[in-house]
Amino acid sequence: MAGENFWVGIDWADQTHQVCCLDNQGKISWEQQVLHQQADIKRLIQRFQGLKGQVHIAIERAHGLLIEAILAAGLTIYPINPKQAHSWCQSLSVNAAKSDPGDAYTLAEGLRLFHPHLKPLAPEDPLTRELRLLCRDEVTLIQERTALVNRWQATLKEYYPLASEWFSEANCQTAWDFVLEFPTPVTARQARRGKLTGFLKKHHIGISPLWQKRIDQVQTSQNWQADPATERAKSLLAVSISKQLRTLEANLKTYREQIELLFAQLPDKDIFSSLPGAGSKIASRLAAEMGQDRNRFPNDMSLLCHAGVVPLTSASGKHRSVKARWGCNKNLRNTVHLWAFLTLENCEWARAFYDQARQVGQSHATALRNLGRKWLKILRRMWQDHRTYDEQKYLSSLKKHGSHLVKLIKPFPTVEQTRNSMITVEV
Repeated sequence: MAGENFWVGIDWADQTHQVCCLDNQGKISWEQQVLHQQADIKRLIQRFQGLKGQVHIAIERAHGLLIEAILAAGLTIYPINPKQAHSWCQSLSVNAAKSDPGDAYTLAEGLRLFHPHLKPLAPEDPLTRELRLLCRDEVTLIQERTALVNRWQATLKEYYPLASEWFSEANCQTAWDFVLEFPTPVTARQARRGKLTGFLKKHHIGISPLWQKRIDQVQTSQNWQADPATERAKSLLAVSISKQLRTLEANLKTYREQIELLFAQLPDKDIFSSLPGAGSKIASRLAAEMGQDRNRFPNDMSLLCHAGVVPLTSASGKHRSVKARWGCNKNLRNTVHLWAFLTLENCEWARAFYDQARQVGQSHATALRNLGRKWLKILRRMWQDHRTYDEQKYLSSLKKHGSHLVKLIKPFPTVEQTRNSMITVEV
């Protein structure tokens, strides 16, 4: 009848989806299995739209083609955490048998009973969604590059130790190019001195006394000898990894260019760009994870919990425990952690806050997490008010409210003071 609510649970799978629809009284109206194909999904959405009432859909996913199709049809969808769905299953039956129809029913019944405590998924603008996907994929590629660099270094240590010692920064194209041009100790030792110096000049490395000494060492050292079989096998691996790293580095450059292009189109770009220590990478990642919907975080605690910078307290009777909050947006949490670290060299009050936290016994990670919590409160206020960050205004606010941080702030040394300090140390 008109005005009735329908509660739908969809048990998602790669090839088929189990659908269960309940009425207001919790009675099963219909069940069906839907193939993960465009035509079948379209017919399912048409069936939802044909119901005489409001349709509410629960599913254990927050993204994907199925989710996009449902949102595009204007239907209300609730992304359910798998742990939450598991607790619903246990509340219905202690020894419930595992099945796709049972899981779909559990999602529908749980949504019917607890929907006032759940938040529906809001459609996002394409610009923010694309930026978020690119930023997350960029981080994934960076992690893959780090793993490859570690493997590259380990390989060189097995047959080519001096090559890894030559470059203090293994994560650079110069080091990879060196292995590609001189893949074995023999090729480096037999190369003419002019070829070695030419390689350095090509990569804009000055021929300093240190490099002259290294070139002499590579042509005279006998410690580069390795077992021929090991040398042939490991040199092939080192060359292969070097090629992968060069390709990955080029792809990361393309990602960064596309991210910066999209970030420049965001209405809030000036807000995030004004953050101390953020730079283009951190600013774009923060903007992507927070989005543009101001209603998404109605208060500070909603954002802090979402970012995982506030602990989770469990108390029962005399027992009380405090532990890290893992049920959060881990991409945002990692970004905030890195951002808080970078502000230590760009913001005087942030450095004072961190130093005090360390003095009272907090670990490095805890101090950064607490600093990140403070930064997120500032960022949310800026975000809500559409204002950029003003260091002097914030310091004035600290003084006005009598914050203890004011007395702990120590100005960063000037460039001249740093230069004099370095000269004194050298003397």
